Amino acid sequence: MTNTSDTDSTTDPVRFARRHYTAIITVDEVVHRRNIVIDPISGEFVAALPPSLEDAESVVLHVPDESRGSLQLMAECRVLDANRDAACDRLLIYHGRAEGAKFVAMRPIDVKWALRRLQIENFFLANPLAKEEPRLCRLLNADAGALGALVLKLSGRSTIEPKAVGVDDLGLDVRTRTGVERVEVEVPLTPESVQPTIEAWMRKS
Repeated sequence: MTNTSDTDSTTDPVRFARRHYTAIITVDEVVHRRNIVIDPISGEFVAALPPSLEDAESVVLHVPDESRGSLQLMAECRVLDANRDAACDRLLIYHGRAEGAKFVAMRPIDVKWALRRLQIENFFLANPLAKEEPRLCRLLNADAGALGALVLKLSGRSTIEPKAVGVDDLGLDVRTRTGVERVEVEVPLTPESVQPTIEAWMRKS
């Protein structure tokens, strides 16, 4: 992982949220451990949950778990249509399976974090590169060897069968045989800079 400043790496809640692909989701008093993704268009968290969710009065996400340093988010939910909503495919592409009967998008309406005081109005997870993301993933996946070398260079981690599944302004999501790896960038990517940056990475890796 390219080192960010201490402030960014420890107290940026958006970077923190994007580093994690699992959460503890409490539906009323029932606890579910689930794989999650972030919808690039809406910034909502997406997971597969039981049908009983529709009758729930309270849904709380703990990202990535219930430890003191985790993000705690109260959320409003809406059920997704697996035949129509791309966020459902995204969950399957990242994790390879769904763990519940319903795909659900969860929009945070309140957030708490022991590491920093937060206002929900400032917690934006939508991806400014969402329109370019499919094309950028194809560019990264055109050479699996170069992508693996890139991940090793930027994060220090060796990967088996790497495949880019997400690109946002703060980094890459790379699926491997053992799970999804987060590769962060120090300088945020923009719609203008992202393709030249990726092309330069792939040439040098």
